Amino acid sequence: MTTSIPALLIAATGFVLTFIFLVVFLRKKKLARLLHATLTILATTFLFYILNWEELTQRDFNRAKKKVVLTASREKLIGGVFLALYEDGTYELGNLRRVVTAGVFCVKADSLFLITTDTTHLPGASSKTSFIINKEELVEIQNTGIERLEVHENRLK
Repeated sequence: MTTSIPALLIAATGFVLTFIFLVVFLRKKKLARLLHATLTILATTFLFYILNWEELTQRDFNRAKKKVVLTASREKLIGGVFLALYEDGTYELGNLRRVVTAGVFCVKADSLFLITTDTTHLPGASSKTSFIINKEELVEIQNTGIERLEVHENRLK
């Protein structure tokens, strides 16, 4: 999970304030400080969860719901690229954690064409790209930044 900087700042501030309220409660035995510590930790947890809502509820690949005909991926220094083609003619492309774009694909001879159908774009702000299909890899024809993907499973006809 990648956490945003504001969420980390809220968490750090909340835990510091909670610690301060607990220390004051233990030293001076003021019950109000214990209430403040409880409220601070609850508010911090709530805000941290709200700021990370998109990350926690992001959609995952549909591999369990659809029949996969090809999977390919490439490790990168940060993240990586994963491509899944499904039997119904759709695809999902993303990093190794979540879907970034989806659309339809078309196979002609030894070429694979990807076209986005949602409002997102492929890397390089493109709405389509194409690959040459080899036995063990997909080689991108247009340079959108994907370059090459290692084929893991291939049941294309």
